[in-house]
Amino acid sequence: MSRVEPGRGGRGGDGAGPQERQAQRQAAQIPESARRSIRRRYAEGEVSLADPAGEYSVGRSAIHRIIHGPLAGQS
Repeated sequence: MSRVEPGRGGRGGDGAGPQERQAQRQAAQIPESARRSIRRRYAEGEVSLADPAGEYSVGRSAIHRIIHGPLAGQS
């Protein structure tokens, strides 16, 4: 019998739970030019994660993925 690791979910095959997949979809909907602007503004300290999340009507986790990459914080 296989064991599912905590936080990994048992479906989808990619190890991502429903919230992670939602963040992936939301981040993918933001155009590359906007992604560059978000990264620049965040790096310069102009915005927090919440600011562009509100501007683009996505979750903060989607903005986090854009800024830090999809695997940030995972070991």
